[in-house]
Amino acid sequence: MKRILFVTRTNPIRVTAGNQQRTDQSIKALVSLGYKVQVMMLVGPNASKDKLQKAFLRKYPQCKLRLVQQRSGRDLVALGKWRAGLRQYLLETLDRLTLRTWMITNEHECPRALRVAIDKELRSGRYAAYFSNYLKVTPLNGVRFAGPKLCDTHDVQSERIWNNLRRDEPSALMRRLKYQVHRWSERRCLRNFDALLAISSQDVERLASIGGAACPELVCAPASFPDPGVDIHTHKDADIGFVGTSSRPNVDGLLWFMSEVLPVVLERHPDLRFRIIGKSGLDPAVVDAAAAFTGNIELKGLVDDLAAEYPKVKIWIAPMRFGTGMKIKVVEALSMKAAIVGTSLAFTGIDVADGTSAMVADDAMEFADKIGRLLDHEALRARMSAAAFDVFKAGHSFEAYRDTLSRVLSQA
Repeated sequence: MKRILFVTRTNPIRVTAGNQQRTDQSIKALVSLGYKVQVMMLVGPNASKDKLQKAFLRKYPQCKLRLVQQRSGRDLVALGKWRAGLRQYLLETLDRLTLRTWMITNEHECPRALRVAIDKELRSGRYAAYFSNYLKVTPLNGVRFAGPKLCDTHDVQSERIWNNLRRDEPSALMRRLKYQVHRWSERRCLRNFDALLAISSQDVERLASIGGAACPELVCAPASFPDPGVDIHTHKDADIGFVGTSSRPNVDGLLWFMSEVLPVVLERHPDLRFRIIGKSGLDPAVVDAAAAFTGNIELKGLVDDLAAEYPKVKIWIAPMRFGTGMKIKVVEALSMKAAIVGTSLAFTGIDVADGTSAMVADDAMEFADKIGRLLDHEALRARMSAAAFDVFKAGHSFEAYRDTLSRVLSQA
């Protein structure tokens, strides 16, 4: 059986975010292809290693897990590791005093302990392939390994950084300088691999422009889910649903919907029930905004079984106005046969047809109108649910992602 080293800093044991979903699917796909997967996971300084080991092996019994604990120089000195602590402290200081913190991979994202562990594993000669889950857990100079080197980019990180800098960095000069440092490091990291997975065709084009002539093969591997076998005829106890983490794009989109769209919808449907699931509903700004809609909004927070929630809601919304990459929660909604109303950004890289497999609207009034149409016409919702599932089966099934991984690894 071939061995593969899978390096990540994303914990996929309990999936509550898109990056965890993608990581979970990648591990399961590699196992189903017959690989013996050695997962190397970077975890925080306070993580319970024994607890993580047991939970991971319960979920992925065919895999092995090695945990690399992220410790600061001060933590290492406190443990009596003076030499390692001093070295780590100097590396962290170098990052702080320079613009290295703005590189895609730095001492925080890929600390020395992780780099040493990766190098030691690959030097053992036990592995047929190396899989990096995100560019940021890759050493800037790459790894010494003769076999296939594959990276799942998840999304274009420099675009995410630029969006953050535009909001948070007041100096135009520093904004441009930090962005250029990040983009340079992203280009350098891209060139360390034999093949790169991009989550959408749009990301393939963007990464190709960043990588330039020396960019390795880029493969479109859309977000995937197993077929959950959902019954859309379940009793509906809510009219509109939203699910998402407390990330900026999710909270911003949710607040926009509640201020600009929801009041318009309520004029026609005053008894409407709006259910918000996930950490986005725990954000203080969202809680404050929801207080104005007493009786209409339910903040559920995290739930044990998200799959059980989808069939209970008539319409799911995706009102994101900024962000990068494919929106994995939208793909999940498609797999759950959901009737979805979302912005054009929410459907980036997803082959939906407006009015057939989803409703697309960027204007608040149009968004409200399309929600109203779906609420008023049950037959339209049913047709859209079926068409949404067809989109999922055509491009986002687990089998499609597994086959893509198989082809890329065999060619590499």
